[in-house]
Amino acid sequence: MRSDEGDRLRDEGIDRSFSHADSIWKAHALRALHLVVVENDEFTTDAIWAYLDDWGVVPPREERAMGGVMTTGQSRKWCETTPRTQPSVRPVCHSREMRVWRSKVVGTRVPLTDPLDHKKMVAAIRTWPSDDQMWWRNLLEVAPSEAMIVGQLAMELDAKPL
Repeated sequence: MRSDEGDRLRDEGIDRSFSHADSIWKAHALRALHLVVVENDEFTTDAIWAYLDDWGVVPPREERAMGGVMTTGQSRKWCETTPRTQPSVRPVCHSREMRVWRSKVVGTRVPLTDPLDHKKMVAAIRTWPSDDQMWWRNLLEVAPSEAMIVGQLAMELDAKPL
């Protein structure tokens, strides 16, 4: 039997860890979720972590921030929970049970972001710490389309609290 108080405390912890996670990490995590939901009928967050690991994205101090990514995916109607779980394949998780999620957009071309507003994005990027700004400028030089996606996602996630 679940308690309302337990659910409330869980949700507060997820919200707190997500709000403190780095904007660039959140943008990459949401981009990874988008790739996973359009490619898979069902999945666990292991699939999202795999993309982040492949891309060399530094994880947040509190990995519960992934719960905020999943909440964002639910609110965008990209995915929904199932009652099932399966053991994690990530060694750091020690084979603990992970929730299985169901994609609601598999095989579609659901847009990743809202229409791009360059002025708002540049203004938001100017508020980032200098290291993040430098990282984004370097990405812009080598992969402009990815830099625009990351910048747009980071801006949207910072502007829209869960």
